[in-house]
Amino acid sequence: MSLGWHQSDAQEAVENVIAANEIETPLSTEQVPQVLKLALTSLDRGR
Repeated sequence: MSLGWHQSDAQEAVENVIAANEIETPLSTEQVPQVLKLALTSLDRGR
């Protein structure tokens, strides 16, 4: 969100990445950077 996206958009991007990549929740510490990178990529495509 501090990068300029709305909270709802950021949350939706993370949820979509988790679903699309069949990542189990809760996320492990090791998974967080991967999920964030994929979510940011997804958000950037929407601009």
